[in-house]
Amino acid sequence: MTGTSVDITVERGSSNLIPNPVMESVLHNKLMELGPIPFDEADRAYAAALQKTFPPNAVEACLELYHFSEDSVHNRVDRDAPLHTGIRRYEGAPHFRAGSTDVGDVSWVTPTAQCWTATWALGTPGHSWQVVAQGKTPAAHKAMVHAAKTLAAGAAELLMNPAQMEAAKAEWRRRRGGRPYVSPIPDGVQPQPPHEVA
Repeated sequence: MTGTSVDITVERGSSNLIPNPVMESVLHNKLMELGPIPFDEADRAYAAALQKTFPPNAVEACLELYHFSEDSVHNRVDRDAPLHTGIRRYEGAPHFRAGSTDVGDVSWVTPTAQCWTATWALGTPGHSWQVVAQGKTPAAHKAMVHAAKTLAAGAAELLMNPAQMEAAKAEWRRRRGGRPYVSPIPDGVQPQPPHEVA
């Protein structure tokens, strides 16, 4: 009615993640065998110092965002610990996770599961300087090595157990419901050049 027109330019996009409870269960079992991340006192002290820079209620907001209420090791979530020292209980079903990831596109092409570990202090606001400050710490390194071990052990388990691998594939096919993968990025879109910093 106003004669307004609009041009829409799509520069990037990602598909929703197709969860695979079969593979997630395998990873959770391997994580339970491995046990909690071996944080030391220096890791906890650094995380506690960073927590003092967080906004009020950051820990509670984090726990709410990730629907984190139960732990397989401690049977509770220790809100006073600067680093999570347990293993989240696996509920057996997917739940909303904040953010986007190109792993979603991968999950449309092959059965996919992810391993999340505590690479930063409990309550760390996403996309913050506190995330960056913790990125190369010994605690973050320990957590990533823990995740790598879990993924490797999970992959080995699936490779050695063809029935379990087929169950993961069947779950993937069921969740896809015959829908093919369609990239959310239109044909012809080129990556944007990096921005120059003055």
